[in-house]
Amino acid sequence: MISLMPDDIARRLGSYDDCNTPREADLWVTETVEWLIQRTLDATEPETHTWPRPAVPCPLCGGRGLHTHHDGFTLPLGLERHLLGRVNAQPRSVMEAAINLAREHWAYIPALRERERQALAERRRTETAYRVSAFGEPRLIEEGGAAPRDREQLAWAEERLASLGFRRIAEGNVIAWIDDRDTRTVYADPRAQGKITFEVWRTPLPKPGSYPLPSGTFYLLDRYHIKLTDKYAKRIEDALMV
Repeated sequence: MISLMPDDIARRLGSYDDCNTPREADLWVTETVEWLIQRTLDATEPETHTWPRPAVPCPLCGGRGLHTHHDGFTLPLGLERHLLGRVNAQPRSVMEAAINLAREHWAYIPALRERERQALAERRRTETAYRVSAFGEPRLIEEGGAAPRDREQLAWAEERLASLGFRRIAEGNVIAWIDDRDTRTVYADPRAQGKITFEVWRTPLPKPGSYPLPSGTFYLLDRYHIKLTDKYAKRIEDALMV
């Protein structure tokens, strides 16, 4: 039914899947009705934008109401009541269908998120994951928030880390690159294209559950080549001074 509407109306009525909370859902209904009213106003002749209010057919169902003295619904209140089924009006089938679809989608979101969470947890157990912090769950290569490296780029980044003194530690499917010294530990994150990010911790590490924060974070761009070891050491020194 929605697909039979004009393209702009169909897109608007189908936009309910952008909502992720009950508050967003309520706002979607209100804003969609306002959008339909404004669209109808824009389509009426400018000289009719005076009192008495113009009467127009519903932009969804084409209905003109039950009152013989009006050739449609008055703008904006009459059309709003018609679309929402308020007072003695009834919601039109297209708007009602859109709201029902939206409610089904919003009710489905918690279950969908739980399935996504479980699928992600399973992938972290079975696919290669990276421990990029002293605390927190290992992350898949695409969970870095940026374009991930391909296999060749990742091999290059790992060679660079080895040249800086990092050790590659593998525990099952989890890989960590760690530079562990007497007074500090550095975790490297080589997943993103173009740079390697580092997380600096003082040692001994804080106890889990105490909302620990690193002493600092920094990154080295792939294009850095001159005095790379000096740059790395200086960034660690700056992080520990904070």
